[in-house]
Amino acid sequence: MQLRHITRYCYSKAVFCEPFTVRLYPRHDASQHVHSYALQMLPEPAGLSQILDLHDNNTVRIWFKEKTTTLVFTSDAVVETRRTNPYDFLLDRAAERLPFPAGVPGEPLFAYFSKPEGESPNVREFAEQVLESADRQTLGFVCQLADRIYHECDTVIRDEGDALSAEETWRLRSGACRDQAVLFNEACRAVGLPARFVSGYTLCEIKEHERRHLHAWSEVYLPGAGWRGFDPTTGLAAADEHVAVATGRLPHHAAPTDGTFRGTATSTIETEIELRHLTEQEEAAVSG
Repeated sequence: MQLRHITRYCYSKAVFCEPFTVRLYPRHDASQHVHSYALQMLPEPAGLSQILDLHDNNTVRIWFKEKTTTLVFTSDAVVETRRTNPYDFLLDRAAERLPFPAGVPGEPLFAYFSKPEGESPNVREFAEQVLESADRQTLGFVCQLADRIYHECDTVIRDEGDALSAEETWRLRSGACRDQAVLFNEACRAVGLPARFVSGYTLCEIKEHERRHLHAWSEVYLPGAGWRGFDPTTGLAAADEHVAVATGRLPHHAAPTDGTFRGTATSTIETEIELRHLTEQEEAAVSG
């Protein structure tokens, strides 16, 4: 898959940009392979540092010297997705049913990702309903949960703003992909499953003249399978149509860009995303 992601900040007056954090480098692991990546910035930064953050995201920290009225990041990548079968795993026997027994592997990270973000009584009730419907089977629970959110929540496009709380999304039965991912995560945590937020891209079909957007979904930690993606906006497990970029316990841990400026100006942000499958000849050239 070839992708280009342009992020453009525009300021009404010249401002001084504080250091920016950029999380646009696609994840490189067993499920996807990054063949090439380039990040261009305008204006040229005074310096940058490539780092691995607490959530294992490939992150660039950038700082500037001069004032500017625009700030543009252009990310280009070629990524090979390799997870054609999202169910190519065998759960640990102790993890086949919920709740898991005491002493699960991975503490304290297991506890960190399975702790609910806040009190959400309606989300907890929803999660318990799904769990009972799945006869407390772990895999059945996550599959039914994604399916229930897909069928019972309307998906909307909301370019800006923080993700809604899980309680609010479930009350409205409506939300953007990031809202539904938060709802999925909190429902998983309500029954003791570790879950995290994922930002990235999906090569779903779009209508003519419709813009592509950054996508969000969830990953659940399943002992014996590791982190596995589930997309509540489609009701399906994430597979080779998904390209993961950044993850975190909360949405802001996986934000594509993060930064502030000094000045009295107003600001706007615009994004352009282009995705396409490579031809067979292009794939052969990339693979060498």
